[in-house]
Parts: sequence; C-alpha cells; structure tokens
Amino acid sequence: MSDKSHSSNSAEPTLQKKRSKKALIISLVIVAILLIGGGVAAWYFMFNKTSVSQNSSKSVNDTTNTQSAAVQKASQTATALVSSGNTTAAIKTLGDAASNTSSPVDKAQLYSQQAALYSQIGDNSNSISSAKQAIEANPTNWKGYANLGYIYRSVGDKNNAKDYFNQALAVMKQQSDETSAPEIKGAISQLEAS
Repeated sequence: MSDKSHSSNSAEPTLQKKRSKKALIISLVIVAILLIGGGVAAWYFMFNKTSVSQNSSKSVNDTTNTQSAAVQKASQTATALVSSGNTTAAIKTLGDAASNTSSPVDKAQLYSQQAALYSQIGDNSNSISSAKQAIEANPTNWKGYANLGYIYRSVGDKNNAKDYFNQALAVMKQQSDETSAPEIKGAISQLEAS
C-alpha cells in the first residue's frame, strides 16, 4: 500500500506540469483564434478565474480582424515555441518582432501578445511593461488600455485598474465605438464594490 501512495505522490509533479503545459497550449490556441477572428468573450475565457489556465487576470483582444504577415509569422513561431515548452523564447520572439516593425498597429498587437505570455508565467512586472508598450505604440486603440486595466486588476492594484478602464472608455467614446463599454463599466463596478 505504501508503494502505491509513494508512486502516486511522485507522479503528482509530472501531472501538474502536464496540466500546466496543456493550459498554456489551450491559451495560445485561443490567442490564435482571436488573432484570426477577434472577440472579447474569448479573451475573457482565457483569463477568467475559472479558465483552464487558472490565471486570475483578464485581457481584451488587442488585434483587428486582419494581421500583417509579420505579426502572423511571429505569432505562429511564438505558439510553436510555447507548445515545445520554451515560453521565454516565445516572449523574446514577440519582442524582437515588435522592435523590428514600423507599424504601430503591429507593434501594439505583438506587445499585447507578449504581455499575455508574461501574465501566463506570472511575471506581472514585465506583463505591465509590455502592455504599456502596446499603448505607446497605438494610443488610439482602447483595447490596450483595457488590457492594462485587467492586468492591474489581476495584481490587486484597483486604482490603476480603474484609471486604465476609464481611459479605455474615453478612447471608445472618442471613436464612437462603445460596443464593449458595458463590459468595461462592469469591471469598474466590480472594483468599486470590492
């Protein structure tokens, strides 16, 4: 009986690694789907507390329905690297691609993906930094502000989270694109209630 309990205990770390890798792969598949079709709801699933990734942050897709070839290539390479267990190389690939493009939209997409990967591995400081770089690259995209709001919310920084959510709402209003405003307002309400 003790042999069975010993072998099951030694298998637990391996099982946890497999679950963690599976969660990361599922997350990247969701990112790939978003990059092709867009959608806030899928990002919610990816970063919701009940998701497979068990990450407590929430993010908003920072892409449009079309991507440049450079973004597609970097995203595919990053997905393959994460699938092979090399998240650090995936993060570097996205950062290098962002540094090498002159397109503000591409830079924002790549830095947003990088922020999501940093968040997945629990590197909140670099996740925040990458999300800020996405905003600097494309300050007229409300999704960048919302992403940063969700990251700050996930680390418990309510004030910064509310500030960035409000900035997202302001950019939405300027662009007459308030389709996701109820979701952002709901996030603000949750912060105020907690």
